[in-house]
Amino acid sequence: AGTVLSCSGGVMVLASATGLADEVNLLSSGDQECPAGSHWSAGAGAGCTRCSHGRYTGLSGRTACELCPGGRFLDEQRTLTNAELALAQCLRVAGPAGSVRVRPDGHWEFLDIPEDSVDPAAFICDLPVGRGFYALEASYTVVARDPATGDNQDPDDNARMGYWGDQPLVHGGYFSFGTPGAVLDAGGSRGVPAGGRAIFRFAREELAEEEATVRFGFAQSSSEEAFTVEAITVTVWPVPSSCDDCPAGTYREAGASNASCVPCAAGRYGPGTHASSPSQCLPCARGKSSGQGASMCESCVPGRTAEFANGVWMCVDCALGRHATGVGVTLCEPCERGRFGESPGLVQCVACPTGKMSRLNGRTACEGCPAGRHWDASSPAARAGVATSYAACTDCSAG
Repeated sequence: AGTVLSCSGGVMVLASATGLADEVNLLSSGDQECPAGSHWSAGAGAGCTRCSHGRYTGLSGRTACELCPGGRFLDEQRTLTNAELALAQCLRVAGPAGSVRVRPDGHWEFLDIPEDSVDPAAFICDLPVGRGFYALEASYTVVARDPATGDNQDPDDNARMGYWGDQPLVHGGYFSFGTPGAVLDAGGSRGVPAGGRAIFRFAREELAEEEATVRFGFAQSSSEEAFTVEAITVTVWPVPSSCDDCPAGTYREAGASNASCVPCAAGRYGPGTHASSPSQCLPCARGKSSGQGASMCESCVPGRTAEFANGVWMCVDCALGRHATGVGVTLCEPCERGRFGESPGLVQCVACPTGKMSRLNGRTACEGCPAGRHWDASSPAARAGVATSYAACTDCSAG
């Protein structure tokens, strides 16, 4: 059984076989510095521990993880690497019935695995891996089968599992049977109670070669025992080891506990990257505005104008009875006589309908002839389309 020895901070060693820490298996013939993205954790489960959310170590052999400096952030929602995608594809094709669960952008995605998959006893994935870092987890629900009948065996019966790993990544993986801290026997396999959950993990590692192959799988320990794997689930997640500049339109203050960058407020914009203060989010000029997280301001569109509120210029709809035909307008114009504006945000005001008029600018509705008068469609003013006065209105006849 593996034994974890006491080493100096940031350095790990395992005397033999396989021993488990919280996040990283310490299997090595000699001292190994904790890789970037992890730190040394002392105590009963001494070993390398993956940095917590929002923290990183850019160098190996660190005893603590740290926050990104101001103007930078930790991208924990990056796109899956080719290695991670290859693993998911491998399990889709070769794995038993179940699903593959990947996390490329912070959201879970389930990929079905074919029902007519290969015999789980022969389930092995050869995974080509390019130079770089990656981390993954695969969990399996194991059900023991009677090799003669194919029926489930009693819950006390065990299925047996084995694992193979090609260097240099073998020292970065471990099996966990139900609870952290379990240790495989010298043969590299261990009985798993029927219905138990076995977890295989790769820790964060940097490949020593440009290309390498990782092989893992399960096998029967003898011809008298058989098992199947059900409800296979694979979880893939990123483990970043460096900070990136906050993109334009965002900022992150030095020492801030938030791992991500904060978007500039609406009405402001951030023209450059690596901003470390909200003061680097500049106010938009009059006639322009922006939404949250903008890298530039945009001119107010027709039908809208600039309004100063809460210390910034914002684009708002023209009020009733007003309109704006151009871009970047700083003041909406009132509707002309003979026209009206009954709704906000108008580009053009609407002409009064026949029999109606608006005698003043900025009207929100047209009016009819005054009491005692009516619209005379045959009058010269009516034929000329005059809707700015009562010129087309004629006195009502007696009675």
